[in-house]
Amino acid sequence: MTEAALEVERVDVAIIGGGITGLSLAWQLRRHGVDRVAVFEAGEPGFKSTGQSSGGIRRQFATRLEIELTLASLAFYDRLFADPAFGGAFHPVGYAFLAGPSQVAGLERAWALQRDLGIAAEWLGRHEIEERFPYVDPEGLVGGTFCGDDGFVDPSAIVAWLVRACRAAGVTIAERSPVEAVEVGGGRVRGVRVGGRTIAAEAVVNAAGAWAGEVAALFGVPVPVSPSPRVKYLTGPHPALPAAMPLIVDLPTGAYVRSDRGRAMVGVKPRSEAVGFVADAAAAELDWMRWQAAVRFPSLGHERPRELIQGLYETTPDGLPVAGAVGGVAGGYVVAGFNGHGIMHAPAVAEAVAELIVGGRSERIDLGPLRPDRFLAGGAASGTAVLL
Repeated sequence: MTEAALEVERVDVAIIGGGITGLSLAWQLRRHGVDRVAVFEAGEPGFKSTGQSSGGIRRQFATRLEIELTLASLAFYDRLFADPAFGGAFHPVGYAFLAGPSQVAGLERAWALQRDLGIAAEWLGRHEIEERFPYVDPEGLVGGTFCGDDGFVDPSAIVAWLVRACRAAGVTIAERSPVEAVEVGGGRVRGVRVGGRTIAAEAVVNAAGAWAGEVAALFGVPVPVSPSPRVKYLTGPHPALPAAMPLIVDLPTGAYVRSDRGRAMVGVKPRSEAVGFVADAAAAELDWMRWQAAVRFPSLGHERPRELIQGLYETTPDGLPVAGAVGGVAGGYVVAGFNGHGIMHAPAVAEAVAELIVGGRSERIDLGPLRPDRFLAGGAASGTAVLL
């Protein structure tokens, strides 16, 4: 346990998890006037799922709620990108989604919704796809969408900014300090046990990402968040793909590709949704990914992986996060389950949870559709047709 943790005896809010969600929540709580906020991270802040993410920020989703979550998070990013102390940059290279006959109707519905919400997404016919992306094999494609406002940011730069901002605001960030237990008595949280010591807390928040299901057991109330391993790989220098290409998602194959400093970053939607903490990075699986990507990007067929990026999605049954009070345990909260979209959605949802903790309700966004008990109550949030 770190020296910072040893100095803490009592806090107003204890946050379990130091990724983008937990750090954003801590920062927002201080902005909303909460005096004593502590983040307990089992490793180093942002080193797990946040640090392994692609850093994408996109508006192109298939549901109104997901689009609104991205739009609500843009206020955080506007502030971040305007700060001279921010060590990264946003790269608006865009996202493109390509559809075959089986996917085009769903993509058209998503595009119409995006346009209704003011998203500057374009519809691309096959001829336009061929002209704009000459390095793509258009065989079997019917149409696509492109939004040039979408793009990428370095997750490590976001984490570094949040860590500095939190510490400057007086947040205690306890690294290498796993929470061993959540103390519950009389139907409410009393504190957390870390390093054999109990630290009293008025509220405890489960922001543990892919580990949120395990942390929920400490509260004695299950939360349906599961770890789902993912693998991406980087090639060597690959001049066949332009350095400024957008991230292109090929819906027929599930492959997505973008350039990363002149190398190709390649991922493929898994053949089945595995649950667990260990990814399948066997040679046969990587070969399958390579050939899936080569269907649409022929130049990748001869490019073997040079570097693997392995991380975890934190998945929920309906593809949407869980955020709100933990039923039956006063002072217990959860904000997790972002299904690979934490960079773009966590800042807004964390602010909403901060408002809930401080004032009893959220003004930023309506947390009702994300309430943790929606699955137990049989009232899951509107199903999401996540494009990827």
